[in-house]
Amino acid sequence: MSSHMVDKTPDHKCQDSSGLTCEFSQNLDILRQIDLFSALPIESLKVFALMSSREKYKAGDVLFQQGEDDGQAFYIFAGTGELVYKGDGPEEVIRTVGAGQMVGATAILGETPRLFSFRAVTDLECFLMEREKFRTTLEQFPAILPKIIKTLVQKIHAREKVFLTSRNPDCEACKKNLGVIFD
Repeated sequence: MSSHMVDKTPDHKCQDSSGLTCEFSQNLDILRQIDLFSALPIESLKVFALMSSREKYKAGDVLFQQGEDDGQAFYIFAGTGELVYKGDGPEEVIRTVGAGQMVGATAILGETPRLFSFRAVTDLECFLMEREKFRTTLEQFPAILPKIIKTLVQKIHAREKVFLTSRNPDCEACKKNLGVIFD
């Protein structure tokens, strides 16, 4: 979990022209931008928007640690973070992420330890969704599950395609690591 969360209090005084709080309206707009949610019916998006929060983190904050299972996904709408892997050797930054990217989506889908840590490089503003709230919404709207699975399959397929076209063709270990294989 984060080491120095700055602010997670919604601004309930702010309302848009329809009378909805600004945070709720902004959360709804954010959900419409995230591939995992963009094709879902508005009724379910409204529930997800109500059950999610916007949070701010300071540069250097660790949003989650490798190995933990915190059940949270983060959509970044301002700032930069880095995904950090610690194997047998020194810590390695494996990727930099920023506005418009979602980090940790698999954590809201099921129990699984983090494969890497997520650390703020600059101050970050994120849309946060938690596993239990995600599951509660799925129970209310079970018909959305096939749409979510379809999006996940498309994402896995796209990642495999990138891997195939960018890998070193002489790398035997790379060939063995391609695809999601069920043994």
